[in-house]
Amino acid sequence: MTLPLGESLDATNVNWLSTGSAQWFGQTNTTHDGIDAARSGSIGNSQETVLQASITASWSGRYTFWWKVSSEPVVDKLEFRLNGVVQTNISGEVDWQSVSIPVAAGTSLLQWRYFKDVSNSGGQDAAWVDQFVFIPDPPVITLQPVPANQTVNLGANVNYFIRANGGTLNYQWLQNGSNVVGGNSSSLNLNGVSRAQNGNYFVVVTNSGGGVTSSVVNLKVLVSQQLAAPVMLLGGAFQLSSTDANGGLLTPADLANLQTQASTNLTDWTTLSNALTLTNGVLMLQDPAATNAANRFYRILEN
Repeated sequence: MTLPLGESLDATNVNWLSTGSAQWFGQTNTTHDGIDAARSGSIGNSQETVLQASITASWSGRYTFWWKVSSEPVVDKLEFRLNGVVQTNISGEVDWQSVSIPVAAGTSLLQWRYFKDVSNSGGQDAAWVDQFVFIPDPPVITLQPVPANQTVNLGANVNYFIRANGGTLNYQWLQNGSNVVGGNSSSLNLNGVSRAQNGNYFVVVTNSGGGVTSSVVNLKVLVSQQLAAPVMLLGGAFQLSSTDANGGLLTPADLANLQTQASTNLTDWTTLSNALTLTNGVLMLQDPAATNAANRFYRILEN
């Protein structure tokens, strides 16, 4: 039983042709993948049989395939040509071998040619090719994520984008190294950002030949604090609780970026040391010195 060449070569999207004194054909008797493979047509002395395809690649890469030959050594050969130039050949009794041929972007003519000299034969007098595939080179990033590091206010819309080359590409944006964000796109759109969007962002760009990771950009979202009513403590001190203005909760990492200042006239401000603690995402502000002033105003700044 003969099979279509595309099926036997595992590349049905390629227009395969055969020329010469006999046609290549698909079969199941001798294969590398255990399913099927293409076999050279039966030829006589001084004849040839050629399997070929014209393929256009949008990106550089390599053509890979497996091949095998059983022939008269040295003079009867299976050779592979790229755009008419012989790249490699095998002759004699050669079991399945893997071949990888680099190729530039553009249209290329690929040819597998089995030919015989003027006399004699050897082995099965045939050649086989199996599991043909084009593997593109990994992508190349031509524009790293922009804009670069930025600081925005609560509710802002933030947009990053990147440019890359490499044929059919897939994009995966990540926040802080592990949080998957965005879709399969060269741009990342973060609308109405809050403290949850703080962090580092990068994108992994992949194609079927590999992947490349972009540089990292940092996003800082500033969120104003909303102070609750004060609670009096023993000894005349008091405590204020505070959360993000949008109701969000803080993390221990946020605490290092917050600074408390106090004033008696809303003009002159003094920084308070160790005045802030964090409990279950809520800031706690304590000022034992509050009893020494008739009026005391507070503000929380975020770096």
